[in-house]
Amino acid sequence: NTQTVTADRLYILPLMLGAAATFTRVGILVTSAVASSNARLGLYNMADGVPTTLIADFGAVSTATTGDKEITISQALSAGCYALVVVFNNTPTMGRMTVSSTDAGNIANNFWGGLHSGSANYIYAYKAFTYGALASPFTGSLTYTNSSTAPFIWLRVV
Repeated sequence: NTQTVTADRLYILPLMLGAAATFTRVGILVTSAVASSNARLGLYNMADGVPTTLIADFGAVSTATTGDKEITISQALSAGCYALVVVFNNTPTMGRMTVSSTDAGNIANNFWGGLHSGSANYIYAYKAFTYGALASPFTGSLTYTNSSTAPFIWLRVV
């Protein structure tokens, strides 16, 4: 599953940890590259369904070639809710996650603070954001979407 992303849009995806962990990689999957393109990845604290303070601006990866693009990190996190973010300076096609309607409801109720209208379950949020260093504190309003797809960002331990 893939998705062409929008340049200068900050994608905000939920990260819910049930236990403390230290992560050593953050990454994305580029499936169709665009010359001279990059993605910047980061992590925010959350409060009431909104990103607040920047925990880490992990830096940029090139999206000018296809494949897994990872940054080596050392990020300790406690159990809780966080926001993984990514912003692109161009429009590559990325690997995406697909979310079931049951999981969508869980995300809407547990991560976004129940921010939903009618039967729409918000999967991720985004906002206009000029590509560059991530802001701290987080500012501006979000657009929440019930699209069943979102660009896939991962944290992992190696």
